[in-house]
Amino acid sequence: MPLELVSKKRLTHHSLVNIPHYGTSLLLVLFLLLIPTANTNSFVPNSIIRQSQDVIHYQRREGVLPAPSLSGNLVGCPTEQPYVVFLPPNYDNTTANFPTVYFLHGFSTSATSFRNTFLDLNYPQDMIVVVVNGRTTVGGSFYENSEVTGNWEDYVVHDVVSFIDEHFRTIRNASYRGISGLSMGGYSALNIAMKHPDVFSSVFAISPGLFCLDGIEESQIYKSVCINYMLDLETELAAQENDSIAHSIYLERLNNLIPSDDRLFSLAYGSAFAPNANKRAPYIDYIFYRDQGTIYENHTSRLQWEAGFGGIQEEVGVYKDKLRSLKAIGIEFSDLDMNSWIPKGCRYYNSTLRSFNITLTITNTTYGHANYLSERIEEYMLPFFSDVFQSIQNTQSQAVMNSLTIGIVVTVGLTIIVMAIVITSRNKVNALSTSILRPLV
Repeated sequence: MPLELVSKKRLTHHSLVNIPHYGTSLLLVLFLLLIPTANTNSFVPNSIIRQSQDVIHYQRREGVLPAPSLSGNLVGCPTEQPYVVFLPPNYDNTTANFPTVYFLHGFSTSATSFRNTFLDLNYPQDMIVVVVNGRTTVGGSFYENSEVTGNWEDYVVHDVVSFIDEHFRTIRNASYRGISGLSMGGYSALNIAMKHPDVFSSVFAISPGLFCLDGIEESQIYKSVCINYMLDLETELAAQENDSIAHSIYLERLNNLIPSDDRLFSLAYGSAFAPNANKRAPYIDYIFYRDQGTIYENHTSRLQWEAGFGGIQEEVGVYKDKLRSLKAIGIEFSDLDMNSWIPKGCRYYNSTLRSFNITLTITNTTYGHANYLSERIEEYMLPFFSDVFQSIQNTQSQAVMNSLTIGIVVTVGLTIIVMAIVITSRNKVNALSTSILRPLV
């Protein structure tokens, strides 16, 4: 009887013997899916980690950015604000994205006061530095949301960050975004990082404005010259025929005060932390009042004013989880600070965070309040952020390697399984073929 192979059998045999080809393709697809895809916007290129200790000359870019968060303020703060950006020397010769550090200045200055501060420093790692303006018509914003001076916290978190991300090659990831500041700006950096760890993952403050318990009484706010000036100003403005005239006189009085005047500090502090847009200029719930020539303290207003640089225990209690989520917190202060309440406030801040099991790096130096700023930035601030960014990169690189290893192991395992199936299938096909091809007796 003639030997005969059914075409269906031949097709089945052909399909089975080609299983290795299909299996190989399947494994290749699986392997590619298991290998993690590197996000070039989430990693710091290895080339920007410096090995030398040479001073690097950075590039400076300046301009103005839209600040819609300041719209509707009562004292004429512009809705376009100046900024100063410092870029690595190789910025124009590479397509790399860089981590970013935002710097908030102190009370009596502005962003343009720092046009040369970050140009010639020893940067341990390439990064973009942005000096954020916080100067207002009243002197300083404290980078707080205020119905009088505008929403400066929102301006930093939303307006500035989005503008910088859109116009410069930043790494658009909170892990590679830090915030820092000096004095007023040091307080503000700590405050903003505490509330917005989804925007800034690390914070470093130099001589930050912080009150320990009753620390406000040691500050310039309690100086008699400031108290009498504020009360005299309120009396003068209250005596005006209408709010419009009072407002105009208030702006004139502001122009007569120099930026470093403690009286201007009191007005700005009150505008930030005890604003009252429903009152006549200066639009503040002041901490003191006069009655028949005697000065008294308003307890309710005292709580508002104290909660600005103070209220640390309460705020940490509210934001403890967000504080713990930060990658790093750092403070540099000096016992030689001309504001004796600042080192006390820094120590109180440190002890409060530690009572909530929140760690921070705190360093006591001999630099004073705002002296030797470039040296402090170079010695403490830049290495602090460089260590943070490098640690994050190392962690993410290790995660990629771990995922790659898992992908290889899984792929090898699947290969063994598929090959076992192939071998078993071939044996069955061979057995079936032998059975069909055997002559019929």
